[in-house]
Amino acid sequence: QAAVGLARALGAAGISAVVVGGDGFYRRPEVSDVLSALTLAIDPTDELSVLAVLRSPLVAVPDDQLLALYEMLPGPKRGLTWPRALSAAADDAIDEGVRARVRAFDAVLQTVRQRIHQEPLARAVDAVVEGTGYAAACAIERDGALRLANLEKLRAQCDAQDESAVVALARLAAALDDPPAEPLATVDDDHDARGRVRV
Repeated sequence: QAAVGLARALGAAGISAVVVGGDGFYRRPEVSDVLSALTLAIDPTDELSVLAVLRSPLVAVPDDQLLALYEMLPGPKRGLTWPRALSAAADDAIDEGVRARVRAFDAVLQTVRQRIHQEPLARAVDAVVEGTGYAAACAIERDGALRLANLEKLRAQCDAQDESAVVALARLAAALDDPPAEPLATVDDDHDARGRVRV
């Protein structure tokens, strides 16, 4: 919020400005998407992570297909767990592209599950990002450079952990709910490609 206000004030002064980030590291979609995917590797019943992954560029399920998935859930319509979502996605009523993306993500999730228990957490991050093409999806966004830098920062944070991958993930995932205090805006003397001040 503070960064947006600063950008408006700069704009009122005739200085073109763009907000870069501003929501804090743990509030960024690329960070929460990857942490949600890692959480699913540990807990496939985490409904918030299932929904986050399905709606994110990791799987990219459009809202109408998300509703169709929910309607195809086996048994009572309670609990969008990953196994239930995977089962529902196999139904012919679900778009073939969505079915293929859910299956492809499930294969990535299997790799992540293996890595998260045997290797450093950074290797599980690599499996998510590389196995889904997530970096390419981030790169094409308006703030692609920032998104890619945040993925590198997340990977570096995971690489620096001395604890087990599961414990490190639990600590990082908790930061999604209660992010550590971070400055909401930084002002660079740098400009973006359009000559606007980066805020």
